[in-house]
Order: sequence, then structure tokens, then C-alpha cells
Amino acid sequence: MPVVPMDYWVLWRFCYYFTTGGFIVCITLFILRFSQSATPRVTNFLLAYWLLGCAVFLLLGSAARLPMDAWWTVGFLPFTAYGTVRLVDFACRRRTASSIAMVFAILFALALALHDFGVQHNLFGLDEFYLLHLGIPAFLLVMASVLLDRFVRTLRQSDITAEQLAARVAEREAELAKSYERLSKLERAHATAEERQRIMQDMHDGVGSQLLSSLLMIERSEVSKSDIVSLLQECLDDMRLVIDSLSPDEPDLLPVLGNLRFRMEPRMAKMGLVSTWTYRDLPDTLELAPHDSLQILRIIQEALTNVFKHANAKRVWVNVGFEDGVLELRVADDGDGYDPTSQATGRGIGNMRSRADRIGAEFSIRPESTGTVVLLRFHVPSFAAAAAPVDAMEA
Repeated sequence: MPVVPMDYWVLWRFCYYFTTGGFIVCITLFILRFSQSATPRVTNFLLAYWLLGCAVFLLLGSAARLPMDAWWTVGFLPFTAYGTVRLVDFACRRRTASSIAMVFAILFALALALHDFGVQHNLFGLDEFYLLHLGIPAFLLVMASVLLDRFVRTLRQSDITAEQLAARVAEREAELAKSYERLSKLERAHATAEERQRIMQDMHDGVGSQLLSSLLMIERSEVSKSDIVSLLQECLDDMRLVIDSLSPDEPDLLPVLGNLRFRMEPRMAKMGLVSTWTYRDLPDTLELAPHDSLQILRIIQEALTNVFKHANAKRVWVNVGFEDGVLELRVADDGDGYDPTSQATGRGIGNMRSRADRIGAEFSIRPESTGTVVLLRFHVPSFAAAAAPVDAMEA
């Protein structure tokens, strides 16, 4: 047997009490937590009892050995017994493999601890062979198995939770997709209803108003046959503008603008008016909302009608350009010119300004030395213009 020198005996014994008491405290707290019986008060008391006992022995030295062996070590027994009872009760209620293994491991360790206690105090005539060191590995092995089992079950539960969460997320995504689809349908229906309402208003204010005015004038016999033909021609032109702007086959403004030119050129030719149409940097397609297209076409038609009726012009130029997302339409003539100070301006210019305001466009009319210029600038949404611009051309 190795002999410890007396100079180091107190330190060696302190290490013995510190490690032995610490092991008992840790095992007891582990048992209490495993059986869901740990409380802060019991935990703090056990830690304080363990550390204060070791500190007292370190201060008093060898004189404290007998009290430490006789009473301090025994002081852990009630708490260990309490933990064992709670563990047995927990195992009886849960009946899990880990709890039953823990019961057998702690009972085995306690039996070896009682044996060593009897050997240390010369009880029962036992030989001086200590056996607790054999029970500790067995208990630690059970502890490791319990922790490993809990770790594996936690991972399995985490995987199950992740799968359930993924399934719920998929369900929520499907519900959101359905909700988005329903919302899109509602938005489309709402947009369609608004568009119909605007078109109905345009029909009422345009064709309907012109027809009613024509009817009243005819009933009062205030117009000649040529005036009636002119009024009916204007009603027909307005109706065709509405139909062209709503055509499902022509959502593009450019073909509709071509149709307007096709209808207006014969009338201008009959009046001896030479027309020149110029297109600059236009994209392949320019899809606008029907309401916006209708207002743009009506502004151009109103500008050309003013040239027919009031300008006494010989030539008219219609320039259509597109640059930096802005559609620019310019109608110029070589007639008498527009007098902004005149009080008899009629309703045509006011109508053009009102239509430009409806679509958020910039409108201006100004006199020049050679006639009048009507200018309209409309900011086109970025998604409306597609493909490369068309080279400038004149017809």
C-alpha cells in the first residue's frame, strides 16, 4: 500500500472528501432531475453542504477527520435516499427502460457505498476492501445510456417536428396560393368592372351626348343636311374609336392608331387637306388600358376635327414618337392659328384637356407663325412597351 507523506496528508484527504462528496452531490442531483423532483432549495443546500464541509476540513486539518467520517459523510445519506425513493416512484409510474436501469444502478451503487461505510467503521467484521469504485463505472454507464437514449429520442422528435413543420408550411403555401389566386380573380373582376364603368361613361358622354344633341337640333330644324351628315359622321367616328379601343384582337395602341388614320385620311382628302403622318422610335407593341387608348384617340380626333372646322388649313402634320417611356403625339397645321385670348374657344379644347387629365397626360396647345400645334405627352407604364423601337418613318 502506498504511504502518503504527512506533509501532504491534509491536502490528500481534502481531495478525497472533495471528490467523494462532489460525486455524491452530482449523482443525487442527476437522480432528482431525472425523476423530475429537483428543486432550487435542495440543489443549493446540497452544494453548500458539500463545499462548506470541505472548507472546514481544510481549515481544521486532521482534527476534523473523525467528525467528517462519522457525520459529514452520513449527512448525504438522507438526500440520496430521498432521490432514490423519487427515482423508484418515477420508474413505477413511467416504467421505461431507462428509469428501471437507473433504479438498479443506483441500488447497486448504494449497496457498495454501504459496504464501504461498514468497512471504514469496522462494522459487521468486514475485511478492508473498498468496492464503491466498482459501482461507479456501472452507474456512469447507465447514465451515459440514459443521456444517449434521450439524445436519440430528441433527434427523432426533432426530425418528426421538422417533417410536421414542413407539411404545415406546404399546407400554408397551398392555402396562400389559393388565396392569392382568389384575390387575383377578384382584382381582375374589379378591374373589369371599373373598365366597363369607364367605357359606359365614355359612351354616355361621347356617342350618347352627340346623338342627343343631333336629335334636338334636327327636331328644331336648326341644321342643314350637310350639318346632319357631319354630326352623324362624328358620332360614327366616336363609336368606332370605342370599338377599336375595346377590341380583344387589338390591345396594342399602334394598330388602333393606324385605324384612326385610315378613317380620317379620306375625309381630309375630300376637304383638300394634305396630311403627313410621321412615326419615330416606336416599339413593336404598345399595350395600354382600353380607357387610356380611348382618351388618346379622342384627343387626336378632336384636334383633327378642329383643323377641319376652324383652321382653314391646307396641310396637317401628325407626329407620333416614343422616347424614355414617354409617348408624344403632335398635331400641327398651317391654318389661321389658335387665339388663346379669344372667348369663343368652344368646348373642344376643354374636352381635350379634361381627357388628358383623366389619364395623367400633359396637354398643351399653342399658336405658331404657321398655324397651331397640339401636343400630348403620356408616360407609358414600363411593361406596356415591348421589343426594339421602330426606325423613324414618314408616310
